Amino acid sequence: MPADAHDRPLHEPQQWVDLNVRDLGAVEGAAHWPATTHAIRAGVDAVRRAGGGTLRIPAGQFTAAPFNMTSNMTLYLERDAVLSGTDVFAAHPIIPPLPSYGAGRDHAGGNRRTSLVHGEHLTNVKVLGDWGTIDGNGAPWWMARANGSEGSVTRGSLIEFMYCDGVEIANLHLKDSPFWTGAMRRPCHRRILWLRYFIVFVNLTRAMLFVCSALVMASIALATVHPYASRHVHVHDVDISSPPGSLNTDGVDPDSCEDVVIENMRYTGGDDAIAIKSGDQKRPCRLPAVQSLVHSRSLQLLTSALCAAC
Repeated sequence: MPADAHDRPLHEPQQWVDLNVRDLGAVEGAAHWPATTHAIRAGVDAVRRAGGGTLRIPAGQFTAAPFNMTSNMTLYLERDAVLSGTDVFAAHPIIPPLPSYGAGRDHAGGNRRTSLVHGEHLTNVKVLGDWGTIDGNGAPWWMARANGSEGSVTRGSLIEFMYCDGVEIANLHLKDSPFWTGAMRRPCHRRILWLRYFIVFVNLTRAMLFVCSALVMASIALATVHPYASRHVHVHDVDISSPPGSLNTDGVDPDSCEDVVIENMRYTGGDDAIAIKSGDQKRPCRLPAVQSLVHSRSLQLLTSALCAAC
């Protein structure tokens, strides 16, 4: 995590109802993922019915299948809490490809798995913590991709919000995402690039300005955090990690978004630390490819690959 992160005040979760997944029936351990998944989904439903609130993951090792969040909701991981994705592939729902891609990233014409933490058409949604951990349990997915046993469905991201307004992700460890949605990459020698003050990236599907300050950048993997067609997104005080060489494990990939701030982030992995996207230029775009004002600062980025094309 950033060196001074523990010195910063943590964001207090918003209050409507305040629920703990253990009280709702969550049980520690990978084998108990059905019970924990049921508890989380029941908690989300209770928050929805109350009009908003907080769902807490307490200290302990919990495993779950993917779940959808709701508006006016905070998912809060307490200190020493670990929420991992199950390695039961069939428990990860299959959803259509993104409209501006037209296919799954791994398989032309294929669908994709949903992310572990997912949300669509939401407002005011937060994933916060006291430096708890969300673990995508990516190793089985990377192995299946490498040996061709994953079938025709693309792996899911760790966190994905689509068509949302007001997203905050902060004060968390995020690790071993199975995937994000797509980046073209090429291998390179391990390197560190010191970039300060301003960087402008061009050659995207549509015009976009990406401003960076006090940036430390070194090699990159695929998307752990993937906001898509969303606005007012704030990702800060996060520590994102995956092993060098892990397949497609980007850090944060804003995709067709507006008003995005990424700050106080540390990334260690094997692909793109930050990849700003507006769909796939090789496929017909069925969504206006908006990408405006992505502001990033105070980053520590270490990766084992550099992006050949966004």
